[in-house]
Order: sequence, then structure tokens, then C-alpha cells
Amino acid sequence: MNVQIIVKGDGREVADFQEQVSTLEALEFELHTEKLKDRVGRVVLEVGFQKCADQLRHPCCCGRPMRNHGRRVVTVTTQSGPVAYERTRYRCRSCRAWQTPVDALIFCAASHHASVGSKHLPTGDARTFHATRAISG
Repeated sequence: MNVQIIVKGDGREVADFQEQVSTLEALEFELHTEKLKDRVGRVVLEVGFQKCADQLRHPCCCGRPMRNHGRRVVTVTTQSGPVAYERTRYRCRSCRAWQTPVDALIFCAASHHASVGSKHLPTGDARTFHATRAISG
């Protein structure tokens, strides 16, 4: 079976997957379907994380706007697999504190488990994504 999945975000195409999926064996068919779902999930999360990062306001500290210290790519582990997005880092000119505001929305740095509801997935020492915070936050 030839499968084509087109993912659109805000009216623009962000991914187009075309795969030949074998339907001869049920287990192989289901595993291939799960892999496709994970690919689509990673694309949707990547686009959503980036949009979230781009919409945040410039943070303040010590009563003044913090200084932009450039953008860096960070990869977080999700139930769909690793997802990379670009985030802006800020530093206070007075107290020299650092902030990456989008991190607080996307993941819980203290946890090493990606979680959705009560499901937990071990992710080693990778940064993690906390789905309930990103969806409801």
C-alpha cells in the first residue's frame, strides 16, 4: 500500500511523507504504522515548539530587559522521539543570571522522564518534554 501523509501547520506544508507499507503481515504493518505516527508527531512538535519559542516576550531581570545572547538548538526527548528546536538565551546585565524562557514551557529540567498523563518513558540524561505543560500551558 502506498501511503502519503502531508502535514500542514498554519496553512503551510511542513512535511510530506511517502512510504510503501507492506500489509502482508499484521505485526509488520502495525510497526510501520507506529513509526509513521512517530514521524508525524515529531514534525508537529518541532513546528509547535518553534512557534512557542518565537512568540515569547523579551524577559526582564533586575528591572531591565535582559540581553539577547543568541539562539541555540536544543533537542528534547518526547514519546515520538527526539525533537530539535531553536531557542533564544538571555542574560541579565546586572546580576548575570541566564534565562531561556521557552524551556520552562516545553520541559521540566528536573525530570528525566517524558510524560503524558500517567505514562513515563525513561530518557537517560537527555532534556525532557512534559506534554501536559506544553498543551495546557
